[in-house]
Amino acid sequence: MADALPRITEARAAVEDARNAWQEYRVASSRQDELRHRHQFLQDQVAGLTQRVESNRAVLAEADTIRRAAHQARSLDANLAELVSAHDAATQAVTADRVVLQSHERQIVSLHAQMGRAAARRDRALRRAPDRDAVAGAAVSLPAVQQALQAATLRRDELLAAMERVREERFGVAERRIDGMEASLLAVASGIPEPQAEARGALDRDRELVERARSSPEREAQLTAQAQAAKAEALALAASEAELAILVRRGPEVAAAEGDAAEAQSEIKALQDQLDAERVAVALAEKSLRLDEERRRSTSEALSTLRRERAALEGTLAKVGPLTNAETRLAELEPQLEDRGKELVRVEASLAEMVVAAPTSNLASLSAALDTLESRVRGAERELAVAEAGLAHSTEARERTAALRAERARVEADVSDWTRLGEDLGRHGLQSLEIDAVGPELTAICNHLLHTCVGPQWTTIFDAAGDCVLRVLDTESGREATPESLCGGEKVIVGEAISLSLVVLDCRRRGWQECTIVRDESGAALDPENARRYIQMLRRAADLAGARQVLFVSHNPEIQELADVRLDVANGRVSVSEQQNAA
Repeated sequence: MADALPRITEARAAVEDARNAWQEYRVASSRQDELRHRHQFLQDQVAGLTQRVESNRAVLAEADTIRRAAHQARSLDANLAELVSAHDAATQAVTADRVVLQSHERQIVSLHAQMGRAAARRDRALRRAPDRDAVAGAAVSLPAVQQALQAATLRRDELLAAMERVREERFGVAERRIDGMEASLLAVASGIPEPQAEARGALDRDRELVERARSSPEREAQLTAQAQAAKAEALALAASEAELAILVRRGPEVAAAEGDAAEAQSEIKALQDQLDAERVAVALAEKSLRLDEERRRSTSEALSTLRRERAALEGTLAKVGPLTNAETRLAELEPQLEDRGKELVRVEASLAEMVVAAPTSNLASLSAALDTLESRVRGAERELAVAEAGLAHSTEARERTAALRAERARVEADVSDWTRLGEDLGRHGLQSLEIDAVGPELTAICNHLLHTCVGPQWTTIFDAAGDCVLRVLDTESGREATPESLCGGEKVIVGEAISLSLVVLDCRRRGWQECTIVRDESGAALDPENARRYIQMLRRAADLAGARQVLFVSHNPEIQELADVRLDVANGRVSVSEQQNAA
């Protein structure tokens, strides 16, 4: 092996020279290939950069149009925001006007009822005093009737006394004739100077008595008739007096009834004045409602117009981002294109100057000789290779360990960063801040839906602190509870208000417009009154969210009748029918 070493050294030197020559050739060839590849790469890059520059310049050609569209869109967005506020204000005004109008209408119904009750009291009072004119006349006529009754009674008594005298006279004529004749005879017997005159006088008196006796029945009959007439007149007057006395005794009752009737009539007049005032208020409220509805309708039409204009700009606005990118990219691409162009010129010049010639040394024969010489030292080299391999393995293990430690430190740092990010984005971080931020707005939306569509009975309070509790206050009973503890229709109505307020809040947060709200059997088992309130709540939520329509599923006929358009699904077919809005 010692003899071969000098030859090996010479051979190695020759081989090394040949290798160096071939290495230089390969390096030059490789350099030439690299320059060619670089030349092709630069040509491709220059072509790509040129195309991209031209594309961005084409975008910049529309810059004025795009900027005008962006300016117009900003103006439209500002106008849309103002119109949305105006539309919401008009909607709230319409709701308030309807509440005021309903209040006045309820007051009118109440006043009509009160007037009806007052009129009934007046009529009852008038029925208690139907003969008030007769009572007044009786009070005037009673003294005269009483006087006439006294006169008739006195006349009757006088006639009865006269009848008694006529009867006594008729029955006492014989006795008076006998008494007269006896007196005359006694006078003649006593020797009076003129007995004949006495006798003639006695005969005249007797004839007079006989004549009166003959006329007594006729006079008695006349007196009897007069007495009966006087008695009938007295009886009639007594009956009239009794009737008049009854009427006069009813005077206080009639006066009280007339007082009640007058009081009822006065109340009717006062109620009529209130009714007239309420009708004027209703007219004013209806006028205000018409104006507010017209204002809402005009703002709604203006909103639709602006939204159509805004939608028409969407195609141009989609180029705003590319326009900004084009300006930025041109600022980047033009220097790159210039640099690549200059580099391409340099590469072309280098290729033109480079001449590569193959070396003339016989590297194969030199290599064969070297192989023969080297075969003798391969055993030693193998041992050396084993030793070097062990050393390389140890070095590689140390480098691998250091790399793994560095990787572990990097992974631990990443895990720490991601853990901190998870905590910040978790329940007690950003989520808690988001919930705290939406609490007042969610409460306001939910209470607006309840108060405008259902009434002031229910008020919700969203407590974002702690466990995020939603409480419901019953303002009529003063009871506070959770939505789950309510019963029947109350739970459905309040729960729907909460769900719809979340929908409105989500639409506002995401900036959604003209979306569709979908409700699936959320108003089941509602009575007609609550069904109407439920539909009003859906309509109001759609207005607040800026939704285009509400699609709800219901098997409740009362709710179905309140929809604007009805889709009936049966037997694999869908039928569409428009109907009058009853909500």
